Amino acid sequence: YEKNINLQFNSYLSAMKRVLLFILVLCAAACTNRRFAELDSIMDRHEEIDLRVKRKTDSLRARFESATTDSLRYECAEDLYNEWKHLNLDSCINYTTLMMRYSENDPSRILRSQTAKVRNLVRQEHTHEAESLFLSIVLPPDASDEDSYSYFYSADRLYNGLNMDKDPRLPVILNSLAEKLKRDSTAFRTHLFKIKAWRFEGKRDTALAYALAYPIDKIKDPYELSSIYNGIASLYYETHQLDKAIDYCIKGACIDLETGMNDYFTLYFLARILFQKGDKDRAARYMNRAVQDALDYNYPAGIRRSAKASAIMNSAIHEISRNRRIILVTGISLVSILLAISLLLLFISRKNLGRVRSMNRKYAQSQSALYNVSLIKDRMLGEYMELSSNYIYKVDESKSRYRKILKENGSDSLMAVFREPNFADTEYPNYWNNFDKIFLSIFPDFVGNVNSLMAPGHEFIPEGPQSLNTELRILALIRLGISESKRISNILHISKGTVYTYRSIMRQNSASPEDFEEKIKEV
Repeated sequence: YEKNINLQFNSYLSAMKRVLLFILVLCAAACTNRRFAELDSIMDRHEEIDLRVKRKTDSLRARFESATTDSLRYECAEDLYNEWKHLNLDSCINYTTLMMRYSENDPSRILRSQTAKVRNLVRQEHTHEAESLFLSIVLPPDASDEDSYSYFYSADRLYNGLNMDKDPRLPVILNSLAEKLKRDSTAFRTHLFKIKAWRFEGKRDTALAYALAYPIDKIKDPYELSSIYNGIASLYYETHQLDKAIDYCIKGACIDLETGMNDYFTLYFLARILFQKGDKDRAARYMNRAVQDALDYNYPAGIRRSAKASAIMNSAIHEISRNRRIILVTGISLVSILLAISLLLLFISRKNLGRVRSMNRKYAQSQSALYNVSLIKDRMLGEYMELSSNYIYKVDESKSRYRKILKENGSDSLMAVFREPNFADTEYPNYWNNFDKIFLSIFPDFVGNVNSLMAPGHEFIPEGPQSLNTELRILALIRLGISESKRISNILHISKGTVYTYRSIMRQNSASPEDFEEKIKEV
């Protein structure tokens, strides 16, 4: 009893675990859908966000134009640069030039102008020139927080750009930068460099644990928050945890779009993962937005990335179209097959009906033919009996005549009678004429059918419509089933050699010598 109770309890626990797991999956799906809804809402407010950014940049531009001293102009140019560094590359270059022009040989301003130029060179993909300039910049030990932030921010951008070339020096450089940052109050960059160094070394689990341990809620700068989200998403993606990667991509993309950034990577990365998971419609929508923002920023790396995005979108559209085409073709094929089967059944039914009708007609014809054959047989029997009776009478008449001649005139007169032309020679023409007449009454198309089996130029031409020549009489006897040459020679009163010769010549002159006589039997 206790054992049964334990089994029931374990079964209950297992069922509860499955229910809780199902609830957790539903909650996770609902949370993800809520985040997608938030991201889609921000995307729909695109014009509103652009207008807000435009008002701010217009205000800064007005301040710059109203500035009366180089110091004020530098400050306004730096503010404009910081505002435009994520909006448009051409404007970044323009305001960097103004920063250098109005720096007034101030070391701090010159440093920030140079680091701004480093970032611009990286965005223009002049990474080696950017690295040379960065290495020429010396960060003083007593540098201000603002100078340190600018220095290490440009370092971050530079070595992100070098990452595209898979530079093996990156882990060492990033760890060195992290050590330099220990004396700086900008702790976020220290963590970021360490995370990137471990990632490039292949220590993704260590980097991910370190990134998740960082107090993200203390980050106030939206660009830094977007960077850490993007880093965590990349680590999750590289460790094949796509759902969590999507979660952090959505967070980063919301920040990027809300602040009006155009040089982001997160939305493009999100679209790529969604495409990989099969959500092609949503991926295509996010990819289109990423492409448009990259074009607005005029960022070469972004534009090249946009070309890849376009290839992915085209691939997605092609695959969707191909799948739809396959479904459509399959549906049409099934309908066509069913229609073909229906038509085939209809055709078979009509054919069977036609066959039945044809069989009925043939049956009627057969009945008529059998009746005609019966008449022909009766007629042949009558002709045979009449002919036989005539010949019996002629034999008897000849016998009486010979007896009378012998009695009245003697043996010499009888011998003179025997020397007259042979009786058979005078009777055979009549015999053949009767044969021709009777045979053609049974097979009226015999001559035409035989000529259709002969080669051109070797057709038979009878002497009359109701007569046959010797060759046709041989073929007629073959058709009647008398195929032995000896029997044929006896019936036609010709030599056996003559029969062989005629048969050989006719076979050679036929269209198909190998089976000529077999076809004669089928006439």
